[in-house]
Formats: sequence, C-alpha cells, structure tokens
Amino acid sequence: MKLLSLATLSLALAAPAGATELLFAGQVQQLTLQPSGVGDCPPMCPADTGPDKNGVSHVCVSNAGGCQTATVKVVTDYLATSETPLLSFKSRTGEWGKLNFPVKEELILVHAVDGVATWAPLLMRDGKAYFKAADMREINRVPVHALAKDGDGLVPLDQLVAAIHAAH
Repeated sequence: MKLLSLATLSLALAAPAGATELLFAGQVQQLTLQPSGVGDCPPMCPADTGPDKNGVSHVCVSNAGGCQTATVKVVTDYLATSETPLLSFKSRTGEWGKLNFPVKEELILVHAVDGVATWAPLLMRDGKAYFKAADMREINRVPVHALAKDGDGLVPLDQLVAAIHAAH
C-alpha cells in the first residue's frame, strides 16, 4: 500500500544493519512525528548561503512534512530474520505530512529490504489472511504479481509463504 522511499533517510531497524530482508505480520505500536530541521530530522532544503560565485540564487521548495518513526511489533515472522520483537522504521512523512504507516490496531504485512519498506493491510476471510498483490512487488525473489489472485486482487498470505519456501 505504501512505498516508503527513503532517499533522504535510510530505513533504520532495531535488528542488525545490513541487507536483511524482512517479511512479517505486525502491528503498529507507536508513531513519533518530528518537525523537519529538528533533532535527527534534517531540513528538506539546505541552508540558504546566498548567491553562488556567479550571482545565481537557488530556491528550494518542498511540500514534504517532517519525519516519522514507526515502531512495529512483529507478530509473525515469515522469513525468520527479525531478531527483535519490535522494529523501528524511520522515514519522511509524505506529501503534506501524510503518514507512512497506519494509525490503526489492525495487523499489516510488512516487507523491508535495502532501505525500502512496503506494507499492506491484512484482510481476514474465512479464517485466512489475504493481502492486496498490487501493494507488494517482489518478496524474497518471489514476484507477487505472478501469484494467483482472487477477483479483488487479493492473494492468500499462506500462498506467498509457500511460494517463498518453494523458491529456496
């Protein structure tokens, strides 16, 4: 659902650094917002240093908000790569301050690797968890678009997990 492009802030995890791929059902426990330019939330635009040596002035315009730290509780780890029950994701808030993680108690499916995190709501039907395939691209070398979807574009979570195990 949300692609957290973290070009200005890298994905920070409570787990060890590196390119560890994560896939888990989780629940947002806390969201912390910080204004741009305060604390560890750098300003979107560099400080105005006046005209350059050629007399050219530069202008920076941004409608981005500040920074967000989402603390997410790992409920079920599908890749067995999380070393802690709580993970922290740091990112910029979206356009006009839009949050990158939900402010709801429902479970979400979180995939994170190489500084990019995505999440999708987990929907329950007949005792099975489903997620929207369009919200995810490739997970642990499994192309999500190739998985069988229902009429609503939903994929059973157990189908994704089985495909991941079959690919390895």
